[in-house]
Amino acid sequence: NLRVIKRTSASLTVDWQAPVSLNGPISYVVNYQVGSCIIVRFPGDNQQKTPGAVPPYTLSGLQPFTSYTVWVQAVNKEGSTTLTSASSNREKFKTITDAPSQPQQLRHMNTQSTSVCLQWRPPLHLNGVIAKYNIMLAEGRSVNPLTNSTKSLAKQMTVDGNSRNATVTSLTQLNWYSVWIVAVNVRETDRKQLTSPPSDVVEFRTSVHRAPRDVHSNVTATSAVFTWEAPLSLTRSVSSYRVSYYNVSSDPSKEIYHKYIKSKSFTFNNLRPSTNYTAKIGAVMGDDLRTLYVFHSFTTKQTAPILPVNGPEVNVDDGELITAVPANFTTTSKGIAQQ
Repeated sequence: NLRVIKRTSASLTVDWQAPVSLNGPISYVVNYQVGSCIIVRFPGDNQQKTPGAVPPYTLSGLQPFTSYTVWVQAVNKEGSTTLTSASSNREKFKTITDAPSQPQQLRHMNTQSTSVCLQWRPPLHLNGVIAKYNIMLAEGRSVNPLTNSTKSLAKQMTVDGNSRNATVTSLTQLNWYSVWIVAVNVRETDRKQLTSPPSDVVEFRTSVHRAPRDVHSNVTATSAVFTWEAPLSLTRSVSSYRVSYYNVSSDPSKEIYHKYIKSKSFTFNNLRPSTNYTAKIGAVMGDDLRTLYVFHSFTTKQTAPILPVNGPEVNVDDGELITAVPANFTTTSKGIAQQ
């Protein structure tokens, strides 16, 4: 009747029922196995001369959230040299969850004017099942996460424990930030959240907003009119705009460009009906030729259908009636009349 009576993240306390017949003084040997490694413990002063209760024994120095196979042997001497032993059943016991180690290899990428993408790797020692990651951002540089109060954070967000990346938005352009993350486990016995040490701190600076904004379009069967607003740049004004479009189903290298546009609107003509296109609109800041584009997908409408010669018919397109008139009909104030 081997059983565990107490579990922690680093220990298992077990007890067992003594043999019914001792056949002389006996000692106990406690064995446990993790993977292919078997460890043998000889509890000190554990000799039992008479049947009765056995004091519990604690296996310490174990790893969190790890399964161990445990068994106990009772050993006595017959005469002066011969050892005999009886073994309990082998039972599996598991230590409980502990805080994970720090997340690894945090880095930033694709830094924009108001957003940044973060990537990281999980802790080397999970010590449980990661429940979530907390992402903390503070304004400025040389921030110490161990002394920084959560009240002074510029932003804090939480992502799922399976996540390996996240995009942080609503940042201020041309501003320095310090970011770090912590991993969180939940202890199964009391649901307490156990937080890892913080990752290494990563610093980054947001860029200037360079892309046009508030893009709108008015699309027909053969044309598309685009309007937009200037970028919210803090440092530079727009010298011109660049626009282009291409047929999604054709070769993107056949993209048609228009440069040096001064107004905040442009019309693409000679488009094909019922065709998917992608438009690109970018702003040129001063003499800086680097351009950040916004992409806008649109589909041209279909044209009016060709009608049979025996009469008119209508076609419904996006809720509008498109009437086609055949050659042998004329339109009048009362409708369509045959010639």
